Amino acid sequence: MTNLGEPDGRGEPLRAHRLFRTRDLDEARANVSRSFCPHRLEGIGAMRSFDTVHNKASGRALSLNYLRYGAEVRIDPGDLDDFYLIQFPLRGKALVVNGGHEVLSHESQAVILNPSLRSRLEWQAGCEKLIVQVGRKALQMVAEDLIGHRLERPIVFSPAIDGTRPEVAGWARALRSCMMAAERGADRWGEGNRNQAVLEEQLIARFLICQPSVIQHFFEEGAVQEATSRHVRRARAFIHANLVEPLTLSRISKAAGCSIRALQLAFRNHLGCTPTQYMRDERLRVAHYHLLTAPEGTLVGDIAYDVGFSHLGRFSIDYRRAFGQAPSATLRRSRPVALNFAHSGQSSAKRDVTLGQRKQSSEYQKPNGSKRMSETVGITRADEGINGVSWTVVGQTYTPKLHTENAMIWHAHIPSGTFVPPHIHPTQDEWICVMDGQLEVECGDDVHKAGPGDTVRMPMGIVHAIYNRSGAVANVVFGVAPSRKLYALFGELDGLTDPEELARISALHEVDFLPPA
Repeated sequence: MTNLGEPDGRGEPLRAHRLFRTRDLDEARANVSRSFCPHRLEGIGAMRSFDTVHNKASGRALSLNYLRYGAEVRIDPGDLDDFYLIQFPLRGKALVVNGGHEVLSHESQAVILNPSLRSRLEWQAGCEKLIVQVGRKALQMVAEDLIGHRLERPIVFSPAIDGTRPEVAGWARALRSCMMAAERGADRWGEGNRNQAVLEEQLIARFLICQPSVIQHFFEEGAVQEATSRHVRRARAFIHANLVEPLTLSRISKAAGCSIRALQLAFRNHLGCTPTQYMRDERLRVAHYHLLTAPEGTLVGDIAYDVGFSHLGRFSIDYRRAFGQAPSATLRRSRPVALNFAHSGQSSAKRDVTLGQRKQSSEYQKPNGSKRMSETVGITRADEGINGVSWTVVGQTYTPKLHTENAMIWHAHIPSGTFVPPHIHPTQDEWICVMDGQLEVECGDDVHKAGPGDTVRMPMGIVHAIYNRSGAVANVVFGVAPSRKLYALFGELDGLTDPEELARISALHEVDFLPPA
């Protein structure tokens, strides 16, 4: 099963959403009861290692939870009544009984607790779980929209979830992406995310389709009542009329007059894509038009959000696949560049004097009167950084050599075996000049091997990753333009070893790390 813990196998998922930590059993029982439901909690054997941690990222009808007890415990919640619990062990094992079914859950076998069946659990010492809490009513509504039938009785799933099945592994990857979104802030997960309903519907729908249940036969080939081209036309019209809105498949299928599943099949039959893919492609076309006609001062991010995209890094990837270039390149192409001094009222000599005066100042005035950072005359010595600064980031040593509003340059000492995972700079171009050693740089689908004297160019909006697999240290010079928030970001990341926190902080500083595949 896809690793749902941190990429390095250590640490604590959803740490930014800590509810509590306690070594007191009664306090743990009371706090977990408030989050889920009243239950019995008792220790089994020695309790010296009892240490309960609960992190929770709440959505609308669905929440993401990390829970551990440390010691071996027995839990008796009885009937959950109004929610399902999908439990993925990140470490350790747990014996789970739901109704008449007994499941030993571990890293390759998750479990779902059906609310209509009585549950009992025994967590082994050291067991840690990611738990997805799904509202019973919300799951029922998505199921009814999927199959186009009203369900009078609760949906009961097979409790054992086989993590080795490709469908389940794919769902786990989607869940992992939601976890990383939750770590990056309220605008990515929760009430602050305008696309929260879409994310939750997609997670619930994919789980309904991939996990055996009492409605599984509705998803078999030939079981869904076929939607017609009329339904597809209605759906397309609804999408076009509401393109910038965070549309759920439930809303689209209701406007079309058929079930979600029937609409998905009809889109595949008539258009060769899903409704979600069709909506994405239409948004990309509209974005392309706006990028080609954008007035001066327009940002790529403004256009992406205005046409309905919520993740700038994902927008950049999809846009490049559709149009063969980064959105920033299209935006630059739409702006004619003219350098005209004919009516400036200054001679070339006067302009040179003015420029010289600016170079000797640490700050100068923008046309609107505000100050901005400028270059200063001087030398940054080979063994020094600006103001004596250096940072340790992802196991590599970064020493800043130049920092202005327009650009930033830093030296990097890159030990063998270290790497920078796949990420995107949506607002910066980046380059690397290799001084000694060897690097492998993955840009999009290409892998570039760079040695001494080589320069690697990485335009903004392109996914790239940097690896030293050479067996020896590499020394390189990095540069970005403009500098944006990168100097501040390296200060925040200095010495940080928590990958989830690294990704969260980076996203706040305009660097988006991609979730693991």
